[in-house]
Amino acid sequence: MKKNKIFKGLALLVLTAVLSIGFMGCTDPAQSAGGANTGSKIKPITVKYSELEKWLKNSASATEVNYIEIIEIPESALKGKDSDPKSSGLLGTIIKNSEKKVFLSGLKLEGNKELKTIPSYSFYQLDKLVGINLPASIENVGESAFAGCTGLTGIDLPSSLASIDYLVFQGCIGLISIDLPASLKSIEPSAFFNCTGLTGISVVAGNISYSSENGVLFNKDKTNLIIYPAGKADVSYTVPASVTSIGGTAFCACENLQSINMPTGLKIIEVLGFQGLTGLSSLDLSSCSELTSIGDFAFALCTGLKSINLPASLTSIGRLPFARCASLKNISVAVGNTKYLSESGILFSKDKTMLIAFPAAKADSSYTIPASVTSIEMWAFYNCIGLKSIDLSACTKLSTIGEYAFYGSTDATVKLPNVDINIKAEANVFGEKNNGKGKCTWVKKVLLPKNYTASYKLKEKVQKSCAPNFPDERIGEYE
Repeated sequence: MKKNKIFKGLALLVLTAVLSIGFMGCTDPAQSAGGANTGSKIKPITVKYSELEKWLKNSASATEVNYIEIIEIPESALKGKDSDPKSSGLLGTIIKNSEKKVFLSGLKLEGNKELKTIPSYSFYQLDKLVGINLPASIENVGESAFAGCTGLTGIDLPSSLASIDYLVFQGCIGLISIDLPASLKSIEPSAFFNCTGLTGISVVAGNISYSSENGVLFNKDKTNLIIYPAGKADVSYTVPASVTSIGGTAFCACENLQSINMPTGLKIIEVLGFQGLTGLSSLDLSSCSELTSIGDFAFALCTGLKSINLPASLTSIGRLPFARCASLKNISVAVGNTKYLSESGILFSKDKTMLIAFPAAKADSSYTIPASVTSIEMWAFYNCIGLKSIDLSACTKLSTIGEYAFYGSTDATVKLPNVDINIKAEANVFGEKNNGKGKCTWVKKVLLPKNYTASYKLKEKVQKSCAPNFPDERIGEYE
């Protein structure tokens, strides 16, 4: 359940970007960047938790990094609020409000208790936190514990650490490298979501769960590629032949990559697997003869992607696989596929009853949807700015038009058939008045059949399909 919740949250992040979007080696600011230096050679100042706020205000440097060891911390001061993800723990809030650069050289609980867990959201969005040495007793780091700490350049992982939870370092753009200890048994791939500065991940010898090759993180036997660091400078990459699955968010935001060679034995591409690879212009999966599943948002925001070849073995494609792929011109499906087909570069279900995706950069100025189509999928014609006409009048069996189906196709006139269509209310099917950036994304016009069957309530459905309502002046008729 929790994993589904987290990936739903990631999907929302991607949707936000579409509509508008390590544990690392520590870098001592006075020394070279890298993964080994954690500030351990600099003697910290010991400050009691009860005196921390006053010390930061009156004694801490306003310009230099303050290396401090905080003692006598109430355990409750580390706990963030799950109900309010914008709130760090009390300790984190004190540091955040001080606006002073801080390196946490040590954390000690009151009563000499052992600190075993960094709770969820403990240090959420502390942009002045530049580094931390975790206590030797730490076994777990909770969800989003350091998310949004954009100034964090390093963290020292103890040999006791067993698990790293979801989104722990989301958006920590200053992290460069990470050494995972031999004790680590579980790390969620989304732990480094949008860590665009991360160039390498290494695994200490003796770890029985994970391995690393050229800075890329795998499971131990290298059948699952878990994380390709977003900041790696390589422009091409060949996935090892042993890999059968690409993990969720594995290649997320790897903007330097321009080409990827896939192994023939690949079976699964998980949710957000290649999201945000802006430099990738084409991807050939046709030789992946065992690939059966592509997850939700798998290629979303791959803004440079022009073509993709899907294999005959593919049986499942998740939601919005090509969301905001603004340069996409062609989707091809290998002959012999029993679930999908491509016609003129457009993706359909095999029986052509479901139109899944019309490539946003396809050169056609008009398109007549085949009469066999009964369903227009979510985002199918998203941002197809070159289209002037989309004709559904022959689709006499059309039953459903999905959310955001024609969103952003601002020059298009959409002609609907005289049938009873399920058009979800307030789903911005035909765009919206203001996309949050002051831009109108409504289609140019929606045409209804003259004297259409009144009980179908087509005009009312079109009006209510957007929030606010799609305007009357953009609704017309045809003979």
